[in-house]
Amino acid sequence: MRYLDLSGFLFSGKSALHDFVSEIDGIWTPGYSREFDLIRVKDGLADLESALASWSPIRADAAARRFLDRVRKLAAPARGPGRLLAPGFGYGERFPGLAPLAERFIERITVRRWRMHWPYHLLDMTPFEMVLFKLRRRFLGDSENLDFRLVSGERFREALREFLDAVLTRDVDAARYHTVVLNNAFEPYDPERFAAYFEDARSIVVDRDPRDMFVEANRYSRGFNEDVRTYRRISGAFDVDVFIDRIRTCRRQIRSGDSPRVLRLRFEDLVENYEATASRIYAFLGVDPASHSRRRSAFDPARSEGNVGLWKTFADQAAIRRIEDALLR
Repeated sequence: MRYLDLSGFLFSGKSALHDFVSEIDGIWTPGYSREFDLIRVKDGLADLESALASWSPIRADAAARRFLDRVRKLAAPARGPGRLLAPGFGYGERFPGLAPLAERFIERITVRRWRMHWPYHLLDMTPFEMVLFKLRRRFLGDSENLDFRLVSGERFREALREFLDAVLTRDVDAARYHTVVLNNAFEPYDPERFAAYFEDARSIVVDRDPRDMFVEANRYSRGFNEDVRTYRRISGAFDVDVFIDRIRTCRRQIRSGDSPRVLRLRFEDLVENYEATASRIYAFLGVDPASHSRRRSAFDPARSEGNVGLWKTFADQAAIRRIEDALLR
């Protein structure tokens, strides 16, 4: 199975690309709003890999435990009474079997595990856990505070690929689909790194005129920005100077250089140069243009023309000029 990650910079047009590839035969799409965050979140797979690359028994054990804790929180229910104690990602429903598959993955990279006293684990204890540990040690003579894992990175890539395949293809009919689409799993900064987690994966990154991104973040749009207050804060668009610094900082983190596994596009090209951009996408994905059997059924460039040049009619033209001076000159 091949994987295709679609990513962007918040309101840069990733959803349009998702709609475009959903029209191609053999490509399974989850919906533009369904993201897979387990690679990029704190204590996710990227952090686990980093800990194993800079190996020590302290960091490797701690990283494995933090990863499993992160999976449990992601998998916690988003509905019902349990939602009051959970962050609300609901991955247990979206990716059935995620938690036991993660346990199996960690077991694959664990050489040995045994109960022991491990002083470094004390640094991770809550005050309540610390009190219980000290009482148990004082009155029961039990100082063993950790089920320690001797974790090795030697089988990491092999075990990781098996884990991701099991999680991401569970609901995919392999006889019908050759490619599974992910949203924002790799992020736009260094997608080549995370494409290597899979046997066959590619990434398309969508960028856009920052003036239109600023406008989109500041206006209601059904299905895209239905919570303007929240997304104005996330994007920094509540203050044009914060927005500029955020965009500038994000773009400076982009790893440049050609890669056969990464294609970078502009939203404007998908709308205004549809045929040429479509040909680039077909070539990048290695698909026959004839397999694009539902052209314009989900993404119609004619309907998206109104989303190019939004900044021209935006009320705060002074903010637009600041963005132009800082990011486009």
